[in-house]
Amino acid sequence: LYTCSLDGAYDLTFVSENVLAFSGYTAEECIGKENFWREIIHPEDHDHVFNGCDDFFASGHESHEYRFLKKDGSYSWVQDEMRLVTDAEGVPLEIVGSWLDISERRQAEEALRSSESLFQTLFESNPIPTIMTSPAGSVYMVNPSFTETTGYSHKEVVGKTSQELGFWRDPSDRERMVSAIHKTGAIENLEAQFFGKNNKPMTCIVSSRAIEHGGEIRMLSTVIDVTEQRKAEEEQRKSEQLLRALFQINPVSTIVTSPEGIVHLVNPVFVKYSGYTMEEVVGKSVHDLGFWKNPDDRQRMLAAIQEHGFIDNLEVVMYGKDEKQMTCLV
Repeated sequence: LYTCSLDGAYDLTFVSENVLAFSGYTAEECIGKENFWREIIHPEDHDHVFNGCDDFFASGHESHEYRFLKKDGSYSWVQDEMRLVTDAEGVPLEIVGSWLDISERRQAEEALRSSESLFQTLFESNPIPTIMTSPAGSVYMVNPSFTETTGYSHKEVVGKTSQELGFWRDPSDRERMVSAIHKTGAIENLEAQFFGKNNKPMTCIVSSRAIEHGGEIRMLSTVIDVTEQRKAEEEQRKSEQLLRALFQINPVSTIVTSPEGIVHLVNPVFVKYSGYTMEEVVGKSVHDLGFWKNPDDRQRMLAAIQEHGFIDNLEVVMYGKDEKQMTCLV
């Protein structure tokens, strides 16, 4: 606590003894030091402290935050609360005030600002579409990757709800996600169907976390568009089904092996002509099964395939089950 005169220097006339622990100065050093006030305020903070004097004398109260020079040469942030004391007629007599060390609070605020700045930078630069919503679905933030992927502009989505925008093709998927986040705080790799702008159908993988932002619980979600990947997988699945169907109905005896000779697939015609069942050959080696009467014929076939990628109409003698001899075109 302190009091000071009303002259232009605002020299201290009293300061409480605990100023020593606060600043390193004794009360006597503070009171006896000319221009003490101006010297202990950081030069960059002078203007905003002293330029408000007229307002202070008009209102009778002022609060400042500034850096206070301690005796050891370091600075602490202080909150300075000042009140004007007047006599019964309203004539100013002196200033009464208090200093409160707020260094830890200012450090925490600076750390928070740095953290928020870093978060904003990471959010905006993330190449994965990212969105922040409330648990109820209100959209607070989307990054450029999100707008590029969905076709919506930033203005078209922020402030609206995902329900209004019709993002979720099946709203129960969103309820499932929110329920999981309520229970565990996060959800990973939820595959769901979405609509972008103009009802553009999208298949997406969603991962979401519950975070605190601005004093409120928010849901921070990444939305990876796998529409083309799923289409390709579906085409591949159909192609594999077609290949398997053709393989099975092929009227020619057909076998798939590794270059080393391990049997992977045989079709029903192969089973019919060789006399082996599928279980008797799949997973076995053609060498162990003794298919080739002359193993050199297989080496000749492999050499041709390695050189040209194929071989047509190689006439060889092969053995079926129980050494059933067959002349074949391979």
